Amino acid sequence: MPRSRTTLAAAALAAVLTVPALAQTTPRYAVTPNLDSNNVSILDTVTHTEVARVRVGTRPWEVAMSPDGRFAYVGEDGTSIAINEINLSTRRRTRRVVLPTQNFITELEVSPDGRWLATADIYHGRVHLVDAATFAPRWMIELCQPCSQQFSVVQVHFSNNSQLLYVAVPVAQKLVVIDIVAGTVVKTIPVPLSTGPVTDIRIVDGDDSRVYVVRSGGSSVYEVDVVNGIVQALPLQQGTVDDLEPLPNSRLATSCLAYGGTAVDALEVLDVSSQTSTLATPASESLRGLAYNPSRNEVWGICHGFAGFCVPYNIDVFDATTLTRQAVLTGPDAIWAGVAGGFTPSGGFYYQPLTNNRVLVINTATRAIVTQIQVGQNPRGVYMQGDARPKELQ
Repeated sequence: MPRSRTTLAAAALAAVLTVPALAQTTPRYAVTPNLDSNNVSILDTVTHTEVARVRVGTRPWEVAMSPDGRFAYVGEDGTSIAINEINLSTRRRTRRVVLPTQNFITELEVSPDGRWLATADIYHGRVHLVDAATFAPRWMIELCQPCSQQFSVVQVHFSNNSQLLYVAVPVAQKLVVIDIVAGTVVKTIPVPLSTGPVTDIRIVDGDDSRVYVVRSGGSSVYEVDVVNGIVQALPLQQGTVDDLEPLPNSRLATSCLAYGGTAVDALEVLDVSSQTSTLATPASESLRGLAYNPSRNEVWGICHGFAGFCVPYNIDVFDATTLTRQAVLTGPDAIWAGVAGGFTPSGGFYYQPLTNNRVLVINTATRAIVTQIQVGQNPRGVYMQGDARPKELQ
């Protein structure tokens, strides 16, 4: 039976509950899934070298890092749809679970308490939950029966207290709230998402009562009040939003990808409290992926696509307070479509996979290229040890 609004409100607002503390491993390593090599590269972020390649199944695509830094969870969507567990201390695959589906999966996320893994099908609107302790499937829920075989990039996001799972289903135009343990839908909220796949879903400042969702090509950020079931479109000034990156003080950085007309490629920051937005200095080229570096209070934006889409291969650096562009860094090769980079735990270096099967390393203070690390074929992102923040496909 669906829960009452009172019960949902209590669950959604239970951020005051204490999540059990996890013994932390000092972060040092990064993981890059190599889509066409059927392995993942483990990178040492101190020496900036590849220290191991670990064999997994076909087409490793998405990675989620355990909050305690012990494990990397690698999704694959080739011959089987499966999740691999890699022990980062021993650099070995320890467990593997095959999911009951034959469809490609979207991003893989781990709950803040480290207990659950969630992913979803691209085509059937199914969402899967795996128990990270037993490494067995807990449940599978089909949320979009009419969308069979339609391209629908379903996105998932855990509540901060690891009790709820928010699932955005674009073809069905809804946000679904699921009780994780029971595996039951406690709320379904209509959201106008059908004209493009969902590219991001976020929570701001740890407030589980409101979820922010965007779709590719949209000109608004949708604020979903999950307690009262109210949806509000927060309009943007420029371009079409493609990525969201949470900033401090109730702000969301959005990438504005201009497709023509008077719009320009830009970084735009939305203050969700005042519902006002501010444009940054225009970008040097199309921005599709964003990364926030709290140690330097900077937003780094990249253009990624296919040959000829991003020329030159720039990375724009913005001050997150003044929203002025501080630097434009030109890389040696293109960036794969849908691939996100990442900052090392100290914020001292930025890692970005390139189409030349290398990972570019940039010193964030000097903004100089340090090296390029040779990895496998078609690297699909960089995921930092102990950083459990989700990275949605762009």
